[in-house]
Amino acid sequence: MAGRISGGAFRALVLAAPGLAAMAGMTVPAGAAEAPAAVRSTPVGVWQGTVRHGAGTDGLSLSFHADGSVCLAVTDAPDGGRAEGRGSWRRLGPDMFSYLVTERLFDASGVLTGSVDIAQQAVQDAGTFDSSGISKIYDAQGGYVGSTAAEVSARRGGARPDCG
Repeated sequence: MAGRISGGAFRALVLAAPGLAAMAGMTVPAGAAEAPAAVRSTPVGVWQGTVRHGAGTDGLSLSFHADGSVCLAVTDAPDGGRAEGRGSWRRLGPDMFSYLVTERLFDASGVLTGSVDIAQQAVQDAGTFDSSGISKIYDAQGGYVGSTAAEVSARRGGARPDCG
């Protein structure tokens, strides 16, 4: 039928209304289009946590962005080095998402020592998430070194990571 909007399209419009109204300089009454909890649960924002892997445990900072990008920085790299990476994330369902990051590893003098391809599946519970996956490790020339299981536990908040 011309001029009718399907239920799913109508729901999407209702949920988007406050953002669209704000872009147009209009206001929408509070609660006029409250999204269900499953829609509101998103990793967008800054997170602090730890990653456990074959070589030990490191602190890390992550920022997930609405455009699907993610930034990661290790906050306590061994030997005074640093690690940073960029990648993407996507929603898998209510309270679930995945992220892929290519992390670059540097020694204390700033020399690239290798990289890690990180693939994680996450479950979010409001202001926390836990994720797990396999990380593939490469040397500075891009040669495959090996892989390791990795688990991340993070809480919302903290300083935005510097990803170079």
